[in-house]
Amino acid sequence: MYETTTAQHYAAYRPPLHETILEKIFTLPGNRQRGLDIGCGTGLSCQALTRYCNHVIGIDPSLAMLSEATTQPGISYLNADGQRIPLTGNSIDVVTMAGSLNYLDRKLLIAELTRVCRSDAEIAVYDFEIDLSHFESRFAIDTSTDSGGYNHRLNLSGFSEIEEICVVNAEVMLHPAADEIAHLLLADDRWYGSLQEQFYPRNVFESLKQEIESIDTRFKIKASIHYSLYQMTKIVSR
Repeated sequence: MYETTTAQHYAAYRPPLHETILEKIFTLPGNRQRGLDIGCGTGLSCQALTRYCNHVIGIDPSLAMLSEATTQPGISYLNADGQRIPLTGNSIDVVTMAGSLNYLDRKLLIAELTRVCRSDAEIAVYDFEIDLSHFESRFAIDTSTDSGGYNHRLNLSGFSEIEEICVVNAEVMLHPAADEIAHLLLADDRWYGSLQEQFYPRNVFESLKQEIESIDTRFKIKASIHYSLYQMTKIVSR
């Protein structure tokens, strides 16, 4: 319902956790020429991946998200998902998935990764959860139906087609400003409607930002990060 508007807030601010997590994942050098980012959203995860490979292809099923993606050399976008990847076989050196695995059938995904990836391709699955509970309670955001079975720690453990390199759970601290917190809250379409009703007929973003500034202008917020790294084990006929 609010997809276009929430996509704009999503594009306006996301914490720099993609870069932080990928720095932890890709500690060793590798021959990463062509990358695939599944569930790329507005492209921030693609931008982080460009540091590690020459060209990144971002795919996402949401046209609203892709319409907010920033174009830059070395990145191309496709309207697709991980269960039907519109790429030729044996063509990808590294795959990243940031918070998108929950929306995919993992068996179908593995079958597609087996098809499009090179025999030694790396696959990184990662996600993060920002603790906004203080603001949820202050603005009476109903979180009773938020989860929908969503699992930030979901990964690809247990599939014989890939070898598990590591699984890590950790915490980092963020220091967002009031306007950044407002964007984080309004980027979630589960919360946008509630906040819009509270501040109607005023501009919801400006009103929310002012309310947050009345608490403080700088905050210290915890983020839980989760990442897993795998390598393809299939043998490809060259």
